[in-house]
Amino acid sequence: MRPTSPFANADLTDRILTSLPDFKTLQSTILTSKSIYSVFRNRPHSIVRAVAYNQIGPALPQAVRLVRCGHAKLWLKPVDELLGEDELVKHSILTNEEVRMLVDKAKVVEGLEDIFSWREKDRNFTTSQLSAAESARFHRAMYRIWLFATIYGHTACVHRDDIEFDEHETRQHEKKFLASFVTPELREIERLATFMCQIATWAENAGYTEHEYFGDSFSDFALFHGPHAVLAAYSDDMGWVEPFDDDDFLLERYDGFLFSAVSRVLEERKQSHMTDEQAKKIVLDNIIGGEDKCERCQSDSVKGTSLWGPNNWSFLPGFVRLYDWKDKLKGRLGFNIAETVGFNQACSATPWPILIGEVFDQKTEAYDLWNKDDWICRDCLEIFLKNHLHLWYLEKKRETGVIPENCWYGYNCRTQMHNMDHARKLNHWCEPTKGDP
Repeated sequence: MRPTSPFANADLTDRILTSLPDFKTLQSTILTSKSIYSVFRNRPHSIVRAVAYNQIGPALPQAVRLVRCGHAKLWLKPVDELLGEDELVKHSILTNEEVRMLVDKAKVVEGLEDIFSWREKDRNFTTSQLSAAESARFHRAMYRIWLFATIYGHTACVHRDDIEFDEHETRQHEKKFLASFVTPELREIERLATFMCQIATWAENAGYTEHEYFGDSFSDFALFHGPHAVLAAYSDDMGWVEPFDDDDFLLERYDGFLFSAVSRVLEERKQSHMTDEQAKKIVLDNIIGGEDKCERCQSDSVKGTSLWGPNNWSFLPGFVRLYDWKDKLKGRLGFNIAETVGFNQACSATPWPILIGEVFDQKTEAYDLWNKDDWICRDCLEIFLKNHLHLWYLEKKRETGVIPENCWYGYNCRTQMHNMDHARKLNHWCEPTKGDP
């Protein structure tokens, strides 16, 4: 007798297909044999719906609502004219285009979840460490924010000439949309909107944006576009930007976008303002190492995810701008008229994690107990860099050529600030051997 194929049973094959984690795996699987493909062709809608849930998770209803409201162009509509979160129950068949859009949006939400987890949950990992419940809250709120941005944000407003627009009426629509959520869910929206604004501000500080496009607040501008804009800014991919051409209407619309409406709803519900500690618990049940202190100063004011180590040094550019480092050099090195450009170029050409790691390799005897793997606060990190960054640059110079004779006054020399010949002739990236000239 010929052995029975494991895929001969259609119900078993269906069970396998509906358990696949994503559409990419589904596509690969149904192409492996005619019998598997035949099962899929006979049951496409239930299988696609199951895989969509596996990939999107419990926030699938919110994701489908976003996709279908956007596709229907329900811009600036009141909440009672939008499709509901029960849309998937009412119309359960997902089209190929909807699947494509769901997958694209899921990638954005997952990317933001990784950043959120890294910054807010566990500083040791750049991929999400959120629990299933925490991840579900994150995704649910993120899709709701994205829907708000789609219906009342940039896309809707650039098409305002095609639809009737009334500023007061739109403000009321925004408020009623957000009022449709119970207070804990509204708090989740507020919390993650704040997180996205923080990430957008980080991208601006890191030099990833062209500020002249965005009026007074790039974070409001990014939120006005939606989560995809925030992730693009973080990834230094500003191709999505559409300059406003001094469109005062749009500038006014994105000022305080979403937050003003959230505040009005919460005020009417007599909800008090959350503290930072309260806000941390809106999405997260716990924070890994949340009570850890700086291993050097043991400060009570900076803890947990605010500490810095090799696993998150790459996030520093949004907090400490590279061009500020010349002001953090020892003595008067930041004003050396012959070396400033070379120093800045050396910093710019070296990724932050590599740069800081190499600076630790230059640590002096006074810092013998400081370890590269220590989790320390930003103040302590800056103190360490200030006392060693000149040694790092001196080593870089030594790798590319001969170091000239040391100036007696080293990094404290005043002459290096105004005499080009002197600044070029002698090495000032060294300890003074004479007093201040």
